[in-house]
Amino acid sequence: ENKSLKMREQHDRVKNENRESHQHSSSSVLVDKLAPPWRIAFAMGASLSTFLSTVGLILNDDWWAAVANCFWIFSGICVGSVVTSNPRNFHEERPIIVLVTLLVGIPGILSGWQLYNSMEQGVEVQTMGIVAFVGGVFFILLGPPASLAVVKLLGELSDRRLHKFIMGLFRSLPSTLGATLYVSAEAGRCIIQAEDGVPILQQCGNPLAPTFFVAIFLGTTWVITTVIPFIQPPRDLKWSSIAQLSMKLHESSHLGLMITFSALTVVMYAFVYEDGDVITGPLYCLGVLFMLVFVVLVALVTFESVVMPCLNGKLSLSSESDLTESRESTRSRKETEIGKRGRVDSDAFSWGVNNSGNSSQNII
Repeated sequence: ENKSLKMREQHDRVKNENRESHQHSSSSVLVDKLAPPWRIAFAMGASLSTFLSTVGLILNDDWWAAVANCFWIFSGICVGSVVTSNPRNFHEERPIIVLVTLLVGIPGILSGWQLYNSMEQGVEVQTMGIVAFVGGVFFILLGPPASLAVVKLLGELSDRRLHKFIMGLFRSLPSTLGATLYVSAEAGRCIIQAEDGVPILQQCGNPLAPTFFVAIFLGTTWVITTVIPFIQPPRDLKWSSIAQLSMKLHESSHLGLMITFSALTVVMYAFVYEDGDVITGPLYCLGVLFMLVFVVLVALVTFESVVMPCLNGKLSLSSESDLTESRESTRSRKETEIGKRGRVDSDAFSWGVNNSGNSSQNII
């Protein structure tokens, strides 16, 4: 028994030494920004909608302007990836952040102006131009200040938290950009193949409208899952609270809106007709409901990320980041202790488990 006990202690000591050396090697390669070639590639995607709308304005071609609107959300996600991919150098990056953020608003203004002045396209297309123009002005005015504020908060993260953000950002982009590009290309293909002399919305209202709403969903969920968790204080929400529906009002509202938002997107994508059709009554009603849920969800996320931290006096994330790091260290120690006795419970989404096997840490 003594020999077996000594062998076990020696094995645990070697295992702990290997773990510490692995943690040391991992901490020496913490990533705090994306490489310049990646940023250049995403910047090219960010300028796609601006390029298409500029060509449409120069050629006085409504079709180019409509195609530019198809790829507006795709370019917006690329803009977000560029401006948030080097937050540690915030002061040197401020001109780049402002200029790249303007690429969200410029396509709306250019394509909106082109579509509004297109008399032969009808009132529906002119209305779409007005909406695009107003949206472009909105992003021109509010986009740069919001981007600067977000990047500044990200720059205050600890090294480990910033590493997690950058790697999460990089891993999320292939799937998000790929899906957004796919649904946007469906509408773009319909517009390119449409006949001259017939209004765009009469030929390609569907898939133009439903694919744009699906792209909005992809962009919104990307922001909520990739960026928002790192610019707001850690939540006190636990999986047990979700399972028992014992949550605060804004948390339960957030969950309900996300479920509704996702369900509406699935139904919206089922309405997509790639060969082209008009916007039917059910699709119109579904689009109005979708935008209503979207506006309320954005307002709620803004309340949780901006208003509540200000009311609670949490204007800086440095102390929150340190708290999160200490929680991660605590989790590592607990996992080591539990691993020696045999894991009682495992939850991929929780921060850890206590000695009783119940979830004891917060989830993000």
